[in-house]
Amino acid sequence: RERKKERERERKTEREVRRGEIQTDIQRKRDRKEEKEGRKSEVQRDKHMEKKKKRKKRHDTYRKDQCVN
Repeated sequence: RERKKERERERKTEREVRRGEIQTDIQRKRDRKEEKEGRKSEVQRDKHMEKKKKRKKRHDTYRKDQCVN
């Protein structure tokens, strides 16, 4: 009986350890995914800002041309 109880305890601890490892893996994956998303959004924001600047520049030059005439 004592051996059986001890084996059961060992199994429980192994299960808990394994569960902990799985949780950390899941968390790691989640973190990596969020980091990727964050980088993507930064790149998109940069692209957007570049487009915005170009648009503004084009608009300003067009207005200058209109003023001259």
